Amino acid sequence: MIANGSACQGEGTRKIADVLGFCIAAVRRVRQQYKDRGTLEPQTLLCGRNTFLTEKRKERLLQLLADRPDATLAELGAAMRKRAARQAFWAPLSIGLGVTRLQLRMQGREVPLGLPQVKYLRARANEFENIEVSAEQARAAGHIRDKPLVVLTAGRVIDGGLRAALSEPDQGAYEKTWIDDLQVRLAQLSKRGRRILVPDSGHDMPSDRPDAIVAAVREFRGAPEK
Repeated sequence: MIANGSACQGEGTRKIADVLGFCIAAVRRVRQQYKDRGTLEPQTLLCGRNTFLTEKRKERLLQLLADRPDATLAELGAAMRKRAARQAFWAPLSIGLGVTRLQLRMQGREVPLGLPQVKYLRARANEFENIEVSAEQARAAGHIRDKPLVVLTAGRVIDGGLRAALSEPDQGAYEKTWIDDLQVRLAQLSKRGRRILVPDSGHDMPSDRPDAIVAAVREFRGAPEK
């Protein structure tokens, strides 16, 4: 029913979702893709550049799904956290002592310029480990009175993955919700909260606009205590 785009015609979205066991949003995306592109073949992401999902990562993801086909999102998230923690633990050896570079050279492969640093792998593991706790603390806080608060909002929230998964109207709605609602509400947690929009930055702001972060930290440190 989904594999052949023409077979979708005349069938309701909810009925297709019920028959195939998909969520309605997924069926809508597939139908929108067929309407926009006339095919259900996966599209190339990032304008021809190498995608983040390399062949090696695809193999790991497929293996994880094969080993645990019924895994929930929470369980997959736990697996990601465990892997990130393992990478951070071995980073001083694999990255710091150059083992990964040596392995790549012995395989005749080029060492990428963007090879992650030890501190990055540790920071990523820490983020994965604490992101749920951090989000729950923000939800439970309600309000932090008059504590100084600066929220940096990335203006480029639609990356290649979201561009491929969402229709243009959905992309616009996602961007508007993120920039004009969720991030603003974060700043409103404090009477002294301020939201700063960084229009030319994506999610990885430390790489895209480190100067914006430095400026925010300096402003934060200079804020008078109350």
